[in-house]
Amino acid sequence: MARWWTKPSIILAALGVLAVLLPARLSRTPITQHTSGAGSGEQALQEALTTYRQLAQAQPQTYLPEVAMTLYNLGLLYRDTQRLREGEQAYQEALTTYRQLAQAQPQAYLPKVAMILHNLGIVRLDQEDLPQAQTLMTEALTIRRALWKHRAEAEGNDLGPSLAVEIMMSQRQEEAVTLICERLHKMAQGARGEHLKQWAKERAVKVCKRGR
Repeated sequence: MARWWTKPSIILAALGVLAVLLPARLSRTPITQHTSGAGSGEQALQEALTTYRQLAQAQPQTYLPEVAMTLYNLGLLYRDTQRLREGEQAYQEALTTYRQLAQAQPQAYLPKVAMILHNLGIVRLDQEDLPQAQTLMTEALTIRRALWKHRAEAEGNDLGPSLAVEIMMSQRQEEAVTLICERLHKMAQGARGEHLKQWAKERAVKVCKRGR
């Protein structure tokens, strides 16, 4: 049997992950300031991705998981360097691949599906797309809650962060509603036209559940 260190594809992938993680681990300086490290990390990950894609054509069950994980690591890199659109694209492809794998092996790959949904939700939150972020995080939580019921000790560390993000999104939504209500109440009191005042009062009743 060949040792892992004799397999170029595995060595290449390992180097890619190290190139991404080491600059952030060795210093408290944010990864966004390590532009050269991020660039070399991206290149190594892209090379690993190309290699895994080629291998997956002949052995999909063996190498598609590696394709998905490399895409996930690229997504992490892109988000850490504020390249949100590229991060979203990498996560989306990783999600598609993990969903495909989970159809045959749900126990092995549903946690990965939830992991990508969680991170994709955070990217959407970074993009100020709260509704889509909530949709993604809700699906991640549905999967993680189901897994937690059967493996509480193993899944608790994953469920916690998704719950924390959900709470944060709820707080943002409440803050947005509060601001809208303040504007509606001011409009209802200060608008010159009676039709505008009436419209503001009606909206306040629907949105704020109380009119003034």
